Amino acid sequence: MNDDTTTLETLRKFLSTQKDPQTTPVDVLQIIYLIAHKAEDHYACPSQQTLARSFGCDTRTILRSQERLARKGWIAATPRRGLTSMCSLNVEAIPAEEKLRSQVTDGARALAFRYQQALKKWTGRKRFPKLWLQHQFFNAQRMLDDCSGDVEKVAMLIGFALSRPEFHKKAAKSLYTLFARWQQVKTKYAESQRKETVQ
Repeated sequence: MNDDTTTLETLRKFLSTQKDPQTTPVDVLQIIYLIAHKAEDHYACPSQQTLARSFGCDTRTILRSQERLARKGWIAATPRRGLTSMCSLNVEAIPAEEKLRSQVTDGARALAFRYQQALKKWTGRKRFPKLWLQHQFFNAQRMLDDCSGDVEKVAMLIGFALSRPEFHKKAAKSLYTLFARWQQVKTKYAESQRKETVQ
């Protein structure tokens, strides 16, 4: 879904889109960094020192830029005590995000919502980071694409992963982490179905 071709198209559109006069070159560089790291479906955690070295500026410039981008709604920046901030793109707000947003179907949005409700019920989790639900849309779509758009099949596989000790930890964190084990989940599910058929 969000392959390198899509990322390149999004970068090109973002760079060619007119931006408001308050947008600085460092703001643009940070958005490019997050697009390149596909941070629309998970958090990226580069340190301000790393970004400052990469962009040829000081850390205060990076911090002011992140605050400005957060006020515009282009990113969500979650500070962590003693650690680097977690940053992600808000694809609903950045210029030229149509390519990414248009690829997410209503089925993927519904599936992400069902996943969040399942986590609340099965794990007792009540709080989620800002934009967490929106982050699930993209990987829900990847899962749907892999299963020919069958929402119920994907929901069943997610439920299976949540119920299995070897997958539960990743499945309970996010669809992004679960998708990294997606083929293994499908294989184990198929094996369990074959065993039930034999019995």
